Amino acid sequence: MGAVLCLTLTGLSGVHASNPEGNPLYLKKVRPLLDAQCVKCHGPEKQKANLRLDTLKAMMEGGDSGPAVVPGDVEGSNLITAVCYEDADLQMPPDGKLDEEQIEMLKKWVGEMGG
Repeated sequence: MGAVLCLTLTGLSGVHASNPEGNPLYLKKVRPLLDAQCVKCHGPEKQKANLRLDTLKAMMEGGDSGPAVVPGDVEGSNLITAVCYEDADLQMPPDGKLDEEQIEMLKKWVGEMGG
């Protein structure tokens, strides 16, 4: 029974890595945050810097600055660089930095996408 449970949990972990949009963290926290803070300027109706953040596919395709999200690569993801305000030319959202809890949640999500 323990081996079956272990295999089941491992299988579930793989599902989230291969389908990041199905990840409960994405569904419950990431997606609502992006919808509230980003999609107004980076969504289906408007794409500042040719970037959409309303789907994972669009995030990985990226915009003028390259991919917004690189699965498993927190440091290589422009979304993380932007929300951390690490680059004076790339700071999002423009009206004020997200709180540290939100930033850490985004980092966790991007990191978990790598498997």
